[in-house]
Formats: sequence, structure tokens, C-alpha cells
Amino acid sequence: MRVAILVLLMVSFSPAGHALGGEEPEEIPTVVLEDILGTYSRSVQIAFERVSDIDSYEEAELALVDSWLVVTGIPIEEHRWTAAEPEDSEPVEHLRGSYIWTFEDSTKGLEQLRNLFLKGDIESFSPLLDKSVSTRFEPNDPFYDDQWHLNNTGQTSGTSGEDANVTAVWNSYNGSGVVISVIDDGVEHSHPDLTTNYLSQHSYDWCGDDPDPDPNSWDGHGTAVAGVAAGTGNNSIGVTGAAFGADIAGHRLIACGFTDSTAADALSYDNGDIDIYSNSWGPYDDGNRLEGPGPITVAAIEDSIYNGRSGLGNIYTWAAGNGLEANDNSNYDGYASLRYAIAVAAITHYGDQSWYSEPGANILVTAHSNGGTPDYEGITTTDITGTGGYSGGDVTHDFGGTSSATPLVSGVIALILESNPDLTWRDVQNILVHSSRKNDANDSSWSVNGGGLTVSHKYGFGAVDAGAAVSLAENWTSSGEETNATFGPFTENLAIDNGPSAWTEFNLSVPIDLSLESVDVIVDITHTARGELDIVLESPSGHQSWLAEVHNDNNADYSNWRFGTVQHWDESSQGNWTLKVRDSVTGSNSGTLNSWELVFHGVGNVTDTDGDGWPDYNDIDDDNDGWEDIDEMSCSTDPLDNSSTPSDTDSDGVCNYLDSDDDGDGFDDSTEQTCSTDPLDNSSTPSDTDSDGVCNYLDSDDDDDTWNDSTELSCSTDPLDNSSTPSDTDSDGVCNYLDSDDDGDGLSDVNETSVHMTDPLDSDSDDDGLDDYQEIIIYGTKAIDNDTDDDGLDDYQEVMFHSTNPLSYDSDTDGISDYDEIVVWFSDPLTFDADNDSDDYYHFQDCDDDDHEVNPGMLEALNGKDDDCDGLEDEGFNDSDVDGDGLSDWEEFHIHGTNPEDSDSDGDGILDQQELEFGSNPLVVDLDADGDGAYWFDDCDDNDSSFAPDVTESLDGLDNDCDEDIDEDFFWIDTDMDGLTDYAEYHQYSTDPNDGDSDGDGLPDGTELNEFMSDPLVADPDSDLDGWYHFQDCDDDDFERAPERPEELDGKDNDCDDLVDEDFYERDTDGDGLSDYSEYHNYSTSFDSADTDKDGVDDGTEIARGLSSPVFTDYDRDNDGFYEYDDCDDLVGSTYPGAVEQWNGVDDDCDGEEDEFVNRLGLVLSNYDKSSGTVFLENGNIYDGPRTYSSIPVTWDSANESLEISVSGIQSSVDAIITWSMSGYSLEVNTSQDGKTVILMPIHCRDTDENMQIQFCDEGSSIQKLKAVVSEDGYNTEIEWNIMVTIWVEPQSENWLFSIISSPTGMIGIVTFLIALSAGGFLIGLRISRAKELQDALEAYGVSPERLAISPENKGMVLPSAPDVSWSNDENS
Repeated sequence: MRVAILVLLMVSFSPAGHALGGEEPEEIPTVVLEDILGTYSRSVQIAFERVSDIDSYEEAELALVDSWLVVTGIPIEEHRWTAAEPEDSEPVEHLRGSYIWTFEDSTKGLEQLRNLFLKGDIESFSPLLDKSVSTRFEPNDPFYDDQWHLNNTGQTSGTSGEDANVTAVWNSYNGSGVVISVIDDGVEHSHPDLTTNYLSQHSYDWCGDDPDPDPNSWDGHGTAVAGVAAGTGNNSIGVTGAAFGADIAGHRLIACGFTDSTAADALSYDNGDIDIYSNSWGPYDDGNRLEGPGPITVAAIEDSIYNGRSGLGNIYTWAAGNGLEANDNSNYDGYASLRYAIAVAAITHYGDQSWYSEPGANILVTAHSNGGTPDYEGITTTDITGTGGYSGGDVTHDFGGTSSATPLVSGVIALILESNPDLTWRDVQNILVHSSRKNDANDSSWSVNGGGLTVSHKYGFGAVDAGAAVSLAENWTSSGEETNATFGPFTENLAIDNGPSAWTEFNLSVPIDLSLESVDVIVDITHTARGELDIVLESPSGHQSWLAEVHNDNNADYSNWRFGTVQHWDESSQGNWTLKVRDSVTGSNSGTLNSWELVFHGVGNVTDTDGDGWPDYNDIDDDNDGWEDIDEMSCSTDPLDNSSTPSDTDSDGVCNYLDSDDDGDGFDDSTEQTCSTDPLDNSSTPSDTDSDGVCNYLDSDDDDDTWNDSTELSCSTDPLDNSSTPSDTDSDGVCNYLDSDDDGDGLSDVNETSVHMTDPLDSDSDDDGLDDYQEIIIYGTKAIDNDTDDDGLDDYQEVMFHSTNPLSYDSDTDGISDYDEIVVWFSDPLTFDADNDSDDYYHFQDCDDDDHEVNPGMLEALNGKDDDCDGLEDEGFNDSDVDGDGLSDWEEFHIHGTNPEDSDSDGDGILDQQELEFGSNPLVVDLDADGDGAYWFDDCDDNDSSFAPDVTESLDGLDNDCDEDIDEDFFWIDTDMDGLTDYAEYHQYSTDPNDGDSDGDGLPDGTELNEFMSDPLVADPDSDLDGWYHFQDCDDDDFERAPERPEELDGKDNDCDDLVDEDFYERDTDGDGLSDYSEYHNYSTSFDSADTDKDGVDDGTEIARGLSSPVFTDYDRDNDGFYEYDDCDDLVGSTYPGAVEQWNGVDDDCDGEEDEFVNRLGLVLSNYDKSSGTVFLENGNIYDGPRTYSSIPVTWDSANESLEISVSGIQSSVDAIITWSMSGYSLEVNTSQDGKTVILMPIHCRDTDENMQIQFCDEGSSIQKLKAVVSEDGYNTEIEWNIMVTIWVEPQSENWLFSIISSPTGMIGIVTFLIALSAGGFLIGLRISRAKELQDALEAYGVSPERLAISPENKGMVLPSAPDVSWSNDENS
């Protein structure tokens, strides 16, 4: 049955199920994947998204990380050679494609991984940080030494009966055979109340990395937890656990920091043998943090849920948290909010909420712990022995918190599992939901959900009740097959409204009908202070799950956070769901809901009409007919019937129902109908000569030449040829053929040709812009001459633009033609132009018509006037220099005011130009104060004769030659030839420019500075005397390390190139397939010996297989040709890979399976021939057979002899159990001790009270089935024999007859009988004769008397055909 359930679970979580649910883990093929993260469950993906947000970590903590969780499709053997170069790579057990990379230098890992991520070589990377968690808070106020939580009689002034009701089941169950793993700070397994229940083989210390989880003396938490769950009972010592017969596994985890990988290992440790993982820990309960398991832990828990306990799933209990006073909520704890975890709240001995117990939509049940008002009471349980722990003794009375409530629930679950070991993890949750007791009945938190269940955010479904739970479990059958449905993620990117009265709502219509168990709500919200938000999920029934409430948390964002809720258990998923978000602080940053997603978990059918793996509610084409559902509904066809599809004549993807052009010929159906063509036949189209979309049938201009067909016919052109059109010169719509004025100029064609000699086809014969009619009739100009007055302006310009006389050359009679005035002089041709200064230049020519010395004919003079009217003043003097002083005459006159005819205007012996260059005034006499021959404007110090432009520059930090450069003559001089210029030595390095080695260490100053970055003023040493100074040498104390030394395989950087032993990366000296570098650094093998351990297997082979160590000798102890790492039993020569599998309970061929493919039916021998045989698998499926053997039935004379049937050929090592039955009756009492023989004793039909014998006697002689069932692990072999049972029934005693005869009545009866006998003698004789004839006939047909016995096998038998009796005819003839 378990195998069947496992198969069903695997089917429901196949890739099609992942598309539907997005939650269950999926097998990843061992190939390089493009999207590894996409193959993980949605819970694992969310965990990855959270931990891979690098910006959420502090830089200081990232700098210390040396181990990273990496997701990549790169094969593991190539990880070391990626650009990140991890020191080590280890695959993650439950996450194919995920690895833990370790870096020797923690400071380089982040940057190298970020680069790989940007290149696309890895899909995700996240740091493996040590997590610190807190134990659940336990008050320390001592009270009574009494375990009221197990049996509350009011002894602590609490409410009588307010307990876990475990005593109701202790007469039948105590948790025996159930293993509880206490994941905590350790368990003192030597404690007298724990040691008898402790299992060392399932325990581990994750802090010390050893199998002993014994805690520190001050860590009493785990020991107290173990006592509440399964402290040994009925031993006259200390306390009693809720399941005092259960076994305890101890795990020391939270006493130290731990990584995601370590937590995963602890929470899945020995999941085939451990039943319950009890967790009384979680993130700190301060109300301002969101923390949860990493992807490795989630994957490990999922693996245990679906594969642990032989496929039934492990049970996880988790403390809901103790942060009520900090307004913490259990849903902020990613461990307790997992749907796989049973979140446990706490109540007091009064049955009300403990003052610390956190509420949450994820809480399933509540259980008893410390607290209470007015009387406080703690929990009594085991404590660290001696002076350690809580109370300094073997027992504490002060334990509490949800840390104590959680193991109490774990103990109750152990009682449940003992009562029904076949329960799945979902069965256990369902039983708790439907059996928990409503405590604190008047509390306002209770409400009835849409499934009819009473539930509370404080208490879940109520206080755990062992009696009710076990009663329900004993008869529990199944929770049904789980179905998961995912909706989203929906990317909203919508701002959240401000204020306590404003809810921002997001609606989802769910079409599927699941009976719900839990719902995961995943939100991504950006907000600067997430504690200001209320988040509520409302179901179609109106029942609400409060996922987050306003509290003091100023941290930012709900970043892909998964909330869990069980509030909607047994509700239907179908209908409208609403996610409501509210920012309760008015005027604050409201934030943004970026995305949200709902994942439903429950029982029900999700339709998938076309069986493509996508449920109809997510499938755009439900019937897979190639038409989307929305299109089919628009086209009035059935979206769920792939034989009902829209018609689409032109295959354009638009059905005819909606298509305006069914045949796709470019013509609307209505147009085709109007044009009398077929709208469903694209070869039948309207004629449309001009392709204007109007068929010729309806088109008045078939060839689209703008002429009506009727007009074209009148004008003698072709109405179907747009190159054949009527001529219409004047475009008046009347063709020339019919028009009397072809050019439309107002002159008839006759007058134009006969009178005016103009062109009748050109309205403007001379093309001057005036038509012929205007020129002849209106203006009197010549229609065939465009410039009547020949003034250079055509008639049209003069009339229309200039208003000049087109018949006069000079309209204003000023002697200048109209053309010159307009085009050349830009004067008014209608106004007379004058010459005021009588210099023969008109005012528009003369730049000064009042000065006769200024006109275009004058020569330019240096006088500040434009004499020649060219727009320039004194332009001829820009380049002239009459006095030769280097200044142009124009400059001297206009700019400097100097005399252009005297080169030294101030007479000081310096030319005007030189004075200007030196910054002197050429109009003022200049002096030389120091008499050094340099005037003050040349001399940088005219009071010191040692500074002058002609003085030689010295290396003294002064500008001796007055060129504004200091010591410039030494910029490129290197007097001492040391590679440094004198200037640099003097000004920059303070070295001696005349001494090439200022510090006398043998190195030129330039070499020290330019090549070695050394101080040229301090002598440099060579400590190891290897010829390399300290700044050249990577280790100046090691003679074997220096540049240019050959690299040696010694773990050193011999050649100082920052690489260690790099010459040996690829070298394989011994040819064993391993590089010398790997052998020396990674495997500690000999690089010059292919087989380091001399065991006959080379090092490369041993490493590649990963089954043995190349430094330790491997043996083949049984000499079967297989080493111990290949051989599953190296002490037995017949057991090795490839050996022939025997039926012996041994894995002979070392493939992990015992006795597979063995011919059991052929190997089972018997002292009688078998009639049939079949081999069944444990789940009931047929493995071999059925086989039928040709054999005659075994004859058993049951009245006179016993029957002994035995089997052989079954080795004792098979550990088989043989059961016998006959015709459905057990033969257990008839079976030998080894089960191989059954003895059937003679049957006395008159004095038997056995049912089988009674049946045989009733049936008479008949064939019965004898069956032997050989049961072993995984197989049941059934062998049958047909037994011909002959029956003899002893006649009844005749004494009663004699007593009757001897009585008077008997005498009368005898006489009567004799008379009757005489009368019937003849008839009797006749009957005997007929019987003899019948007997002869039966013998002739070969029918024996036994075959006439009535039995199930012989009813309705077919008689053989009659014998051939032809001889009788011959004889009688």
C-alpha cells in the first residue's frame, strides 16, 4: 500500500503537476540545464529569491563569507576552472544543479561570483551565513512539582481537565515504536529519565561534528524539550513524557551558528527511521525581522515530506513563537509558516492564551505551557543533571514558552502514529484539525470558516486532544490525493493607498473547486517601513486570514515573502479571492505592491480537457484544436470540443463568423454579394480594372482616369484603359473634342488662330504669366511677346508686382530703366531719383550724397572716412607701413595713436612696435634702472643686474634668464647618467644630480624609482643573498623563491609570479590521469607514481570513481576480482557485481536489490506436482505468472489417511514466512514449525466441528485447492495444488431401529411395512433393473462415481460424446 501511495504522489508531482502546483520537487536530469531554478518547487524558488538578494546583507558580513550556494549547469568537474576558481565544490543533496562553493580568500568570492552571474554561467549565488536563533522564551518563576499539562485536576488552581488528555490513551498507546528527533541545543542522553528511550544511531552533534549531541551544562533547553515529549514513564524516576514509550533522537544544532546546508542535514537526518522532527526554535521574536529557511533546507524538508517514512512523509512540529509582547506574528517566521510544519501556539492551565504566544494564520493547534493569571504555573520536565540547566537538578518546574507546547504536540502525534502507523503527514494534520478542542470558548478570535470549521488566529483549530485524535486516527482511511494549484505571480506594480480606512484590493477569480487544506500567499512589496502594513487574504466565503498586522518594524519591504495560512481548511477554492493591503499610517510612504501569487493545496479534481498538462483554468486552448477559447466563444463554437471548430475559409485566423472577407480575396463579403460574385470562393472576384476597391459593376469610372465611362465614350476614348483619356487642355471637364475654347483663356480657338496668332491650346502663349485674353483685351500688351517694352521686366511682373507701365521702358522718366531701378539699384521705378552733391552719382549709388569728395569714384585716404563708398574706412592702409616700425599705418592711426610716419614716436630709441610687444607705451620714453642692457619690461628684476634675459640659467630654483621658467635648462640634462634628469633629482627626489647612486646601495637612483619603486635615499637589502632585492623578491628570506627561478612542485611560488606550482597544472608525470598539481595539492598522492597505495588501481581511476582513497590500499579479500569498494560483501566470493542473483536473501550482484529476477516458481519444489503458481509484488501487482502446470490432482482418501505436502528449495537466509490454506481456510495449526510442511489429518464427517472439514463433508468427494504463500520482503509467491478429496460418511447407528420395532406401535408398523413391501416388490425390481442399465452406460462413458459428486468444480460439467457402438449392429445383423 505504501508503494502505491508513493507512486500516486510521484505522479501528482510530475512536470505536469508542477505547472499546476509549482510546489513539489522534481527530478532533474543529469545534463546541463538552461533553467535549473525553474525545476525547483515554488517554495524553494521563493527561498532562493530571498537569500540571493545581495543588497540585503551587510558588507562586513559578506567579506567574511567563504562558502556560497551556487546554481549552475556547468559540470562539477569544471567548477574549479571557471573564472571564479572555487577551492572546492560540493553538490547539494536535495537540489540537483546546486553546489556549495568554498573560496580560500573570502574577500574575492563575491566579485568573482557576480562576474560569473553577469556572464550567464551561473543562475544564482547566495552566501552561506551562520545563523543565530533563539530558543523560545521560558519564564523562570517556580511553582508546583506537578505535570498538570498531562492531567489537570485543578491541582495548580487552574481549570480542571485543561490538559492534553493523554491519560485517555495510555492504557492502549504510549508512543512505542515511534522516533522523535529533538532538534535543539543538545540532549543529555545520560539523564536517568531519558537514557532508556535514547537512540544514539539516529543522533548527531552538528556543532561539534560528531555523533554525541550531549549539551553544555548551561544548555538545558533540548533536554527539557525531550522530557516533555518522551521522558521515560512508569520507572519511579522524575517525570513522564506525553509519549513515554517513544524513542528519542537528539540533535545539537542551535547551540552554535549553522548554515542552510547544516540545517537541511539535521532536518532530514535518517528520515527513513525518524518519524517526527520536533523544533522548539526559530528566528528571534523581536517583531522586526523576516527570516526563514534557505533553499537547501526547504528542499530537504520537501524530500522528507514526500519520501521519508517509506513515502508516508515525516512530521514537523514547530514553535509558533513567543513575541506577542513585541507584536510579533508567527507568519513572520518562515520556518513555522511552512505548510509542512505544524505551528504550535501556547495556552495556560486556564486554557487561555499565554502572554507570549504569537498569533498567526499559519497556526494549526495550541498546546499547554507556562503562564496564567492570577496564578502563574510552569511546566515540569527533565533538566540537566547536577548544577547545570534551569534549576540545578534533574527536574525543572519552570520550563515553558511555545518551546514546551511544541514537544507536547510531538508526543501526542507519537501516540497517534502508534495507533495507526500508516498515516501520512497530511493525515496527521487533518486528524489534528478535526480532533482539537475549542478552548477559551468565549474568546473573540474564534470564527467559523466557509468549511464549517471553528478556527482562531490565536489557537488555530484548538487545544490538542490526544484522546480525540487517537480515536479518529484508529479508523482513519485516507486524506485523499493532494492537488496543488498556482495562480500568478500577478505583476501589479500598484501604489498602496494611505490611511487606516483605505484598503488596496486585488481580486482573483478561481475556477477550480478544491477542498482546501492550506494556502501559500507570496507577496513582493516595496515599502520603507513594512510594519505599517496590514495584509489580509479573504476567501469566497468571506473568511479572512490576517497575514500581517501593524507592528513596530521599520525595516523595508516584504521581498518575495511567503505567508502561510490554514484558516481556510475544508473551504472550497472556487470563487473570488481578495488580497487586501492597507498602509495604516496616514501620510507616510504608502509603498508599492509589485507582485503577488496564491498557491492552493487541497483535494479535488482539476480538469484538463486536452490532457496537455495545463489545467483548463490556465489553458488558453482547452480542447487543443488550435483555436483559443476566447476566439471559439466569439465564433459560437464549443471551446471544450475539438471537433467543434470555427470555419475559416481563407485560413487567416479569423473565423467566417467574424471575418468580413471570408475567402481572403480582398473584397468584403457584402461587396461581393453586391457585385454578384461568390464570397466563399477566392477565385470568384469582382472585376476592378482600376483596383480602387469598387467593382466595375458599380464603378462609374472603371479605369480610374477621373473620366466617367459615359464621358469617355462621348469623347471616343476607351473607358477600360486609363492610358486612353480625353484631352482637356483647360481642365474644365469638357474634352477638347467637344470644347470651343480648348485652352480656356476666353478667346475662341477660331480667333486665336485667325486674328491674334496665339496658340489655341495654350492659354498663355508667351508664358509671361498673363493669359492671352488679359494681354490682348485688358492690358493691350503683346500676347506673343513676354516683354512688350523690352525693359528687362516681363509684362506679368510689371503689371502684377511692380505696377510699372509694361508699355514704357522708364516709367518715372528719371533716365534709369525700370529693370535697373528694381534689380540693380533697388530704387523705386515709379519715383524720380536725384544727385544732391552733383558728383554724377545718384543717392542710391553715393554713400554720402551731400559730400562731393565721397563717392564710388574717389581714392581712399587715411582720414577715418569711407572715401570710395565700398563700406570700408581707410582700407588701403591695413598693410602699409610708411615709417617701417612694424605697425601698419591703419593701426597707428586708429588704435595706438602713434605717428604712422615716425617709427619712434616718443624718441626713446625703441621702435613703436617693440614697445607695444614689451608692454610699454610708445608715446612715453622708457628707462633701464640697473644698467644691464635690458629695459624694465624685459628685465624680470630691473633693480638686480643678475637677472636679465641674456643671463645663463643655473640649477638653483630661480628664473635667472627671465623667461618665466625655473631651471628649464636642466629639464633634460642627466649629469650623473642615473636615468633621472638633474631637474627631477633637484626638485622631486632630493637626490644628488651629480651622483648616480645617492644611497650607495649599488642601484642607480633612476632604477630604484622607475623600476622598483624603491627609495633612492635609503639603501636596499638582499636578505637571502639570491641576487634579488627585497622589492623584486616575493620572499627575501627564502633563497628558493626569486624571479626567474624554475617553478618546483613544493607548494611555493618559486618564480614570484603570484602563481603556486603553475607549471604542474597540466603536467602528468606518472600518467595516471591526474595532474601533478592535483596530486600534490588536492589528493596527497605521489605525482611520480601512478599507484600511490600500490593496490593495483591507479590514482586517477580511484579518484574518478570516488569509491576509494588513492592513498590507502584497497583489497579484494574474497579474490572474486572486485575490490572492496565495488564489492557489496568482500568476504564472500560469490557476491560481486555481475554475479548471478540467487534466491537467498542476499544481494549477489551488488545492484542494491535482493533476489530480483529470480525464478521463484521454478525454484520452489514439492513432494507433489503443483497445479499453478504466481508471484506478486508487495503492492499486489503480478511480478511473475500466473503459470499453470500440467498435472493430475493429488488424491487424498480423507477418511482413512492423512496428507502431508511439503515444499523445498527456499533457503533459510531468505527469511521467508510460509502460510498454508485450503479452499480459503487457514492451515496454521497444521503447519510445521519451519512452515515448509503441512499435514492434513483424516476427516471424520460424523464428529468434526472444523469449518473446513464440515464444508468438505457437505460437498462430498471433490477437488479442493491447497495454497502455500511464501512471503518475503517485497514478494509473495503463491503455489497451488489440486487435491482430489474423497469423502466417506459413516452410516448412523441402528440401535434406534430396534427400540422402535420392539414397541407395540413398531409391531403394527412392521406388518404395514411388510404389506407395502410385498405390494411394491415388483416396482423395486424394475427400478433395480433400470439402475443396472444406467450403471452400464456410465461405465461405457468413462464416468466414475467420484465425478458424480456435487462440488463447485464439477457443477455444469460437459459429458464426453457417446462411444462408437457400430459393432452391435453388425453382430445383430
